[in-house]
Parts: sequence; structure tokens; C-alpha cells
Amino acid sequence: MKKAADHTQAVLAGMAVEPATGRKDGGTRSMTRQMNTSVADGRSARPSAQQSASSGRSDEFADWLMVQLTTACPAWHRSVYGDKHEWTRNYIAETIESLARHGVTKRSQVSEGIRSLKKAGARWLPAPDEFAALCASQEVTALPSVEFAYKMAVEWQQTPIERRHPAVLAAVRLLDWHAFVTSTRDRSRLMFQQAWAQIKERAAAEGNSWMPDPCAAQAALP
Repeated sequence: MKKAADHTQAVLAGMAVEPATGRKDGGTRSMTRQMNTSVADGRSARPSAQQSASSGRSDEFADWLMVQLTTACPAWHRSVYGDKHEWTRNYIAETIESLARHGVTKRSQVSEGIRSLKKAGARWLPAPDEFAALCASQEVTALPSVEFAYKMAVEWQQTPIERRHPAVLAAVRLLDWHAFVTSTRDRSRLMFQQAWAQIKERAAAEGNSWMPDPCAAQAALP
């Protein structure tokens, strides 16, 4: 039991989650603090600085996960019975533990699992083990090299929509397009490299679920 708890804590500590956006439910924070206490096995009533930092990351992940799941599944509230906060604490706690059991260690895997729920048109929250299995099956698509991406950006208007890479579109949207197309090659390359570095950093943290769809109508414009 202790080994499983330690693994769960290690997973949470390694998620590298950015602060959640939107409303934060105090219930999830309380749940995570309770979870951290149980993981500590009562060895210390006063957490160390390292334990406090880990707890903070766990709180962030719990908040972020609940926001993502409830956004993906609009009828989630119909699954709730009894006290809302207690139900939320239990659901998120079980989901986090299931993620650990299924070997999900990257936030990008969770992001791709959320994306799959949205694609499937899910309305109800999935069972914790079902969601964890979905996340475990996800593979994050590798990004092209910066040289390939830069060439595609330069030739963006001539590139067929079906061949446009979503990460390159995301980078293009970060650029001052007029400055990019009118600058010297060296200057435009530097501009793109700076934008691409932001794309790589976000993709490493969140996977591909946030990237724009190149086939969408608005994708024709940078």
C-alpha cells in the first residue's frame, strides 16, 4: 500500500502542471491535502518545504484536472449525488490514483485523454479507471524539426491545407505576419525560432490538444 501511495505522489510531483484557469473548487484543494496526508503515512505532522512544494503542485493538478473534465463533459453535474464537494473530492482522488496505477506520468497524456473525450462527444464524466486507461493509450505526436517547420511557415500560403501541421499554424499565429514575410531570411528565421520555442515548451507540457485545426476555415489566414 505504501509503495502505491509513494508512486501516486511521484506522479503528481512530476506532472509539471501550469496554474489552472477558470474557477477553482476549494473541494479539490481539500481533497489533495487529504491525499498528501495519507501518502505521508503520518510520519510527520509538520510537512517539510519539499513536501509543501509537492502539495502545491498536487493542488494545481487536481484543480486543472477537474476544470478540464467538467469542460469536456458538459453534463458532469448530473453524475453528482449527495454533497457536491465530497463527491468531487472522491472522484478526483480516485481519478488521480487510477492515473498512477495505469502509469500515466505526463500531463500531455492527460491532455490527449481530455481531447479524446471531446472528440467522442462525451457528456458524462468517465469512470476513473476508464479515463486513466484512455490517457495511458495516448501518444503525443512528435513535432517536426525547426527547419522543416520554418520552411512550411515561409511557404504557408502555398501549402495545401491538408498538409499544414497544427504546430506550425500555432507558431504562425504568434508571429507578426507582415514583419515575418517582409524581413530578411535571417531575421524571419530568428522570429520563427523564438515562436517555435514557445510551441515546443507548451507541447511538452500539454501535448497536442490545444493546437489549432489547420483544416478549419480560419486556418487559411495566419
